[in-house]
Amino acid sequence: NVLQAFMLFSELNPDYYLITVNYPKSLHKKHIVLPTLSESDLEYAYQHAQALIFASFFEGFGYPPIEAMKYGTPVLASNVTSIPEITNIGGLYFSPFYPADIFRALVQFTKQDNMILRRNALMQYKTISTKQMNDLEKFVKLIISNSNNDIEKNNL
Repeated sequence: NVLQAFMLFSELNPDYYLITVNYPKSLHKKHIVLPTLSESDLEYAYQHAQALIFASFFEGFGYPPIEAMKYGTPVLASNVTSIPEITNIGGLYFSPFYPADIFRALVQFTKQDNMILRRNALMQYKTISTKQMNDLEKFVKLIISNSNNDIEKNNL
């Protein structure tokens, strides 16, 4: 669906390219297929991308959008599963089921102020990463406190 939407989008916006990782083959002259990327190459790609298109139908949490937002990279993402909750102000949303809606989001992306999109992506990354760190601290304290209670109960 993304490729269908991008083919039409690229006719109207010839300066854009779609880059996919591990896709079987290039289906369009503006579609570049890369092999599996190392962690450092993936970080480089996130840093230099105009946007991440994340058209997931099913997602447990949504790490690729968070990884992209870390660098202020705007995210165009599915409006299903947990993705809108994770990306919040850092994303523009579409239904992954309809190429026309993906096309709409691509056009919307080109009409938005890129600096605002990048700022929103960074702000959302900071919000998520702060929450993750706070939750981790609470979890560790809970484990330690339960361990101490078990020790006291058992006179260990």
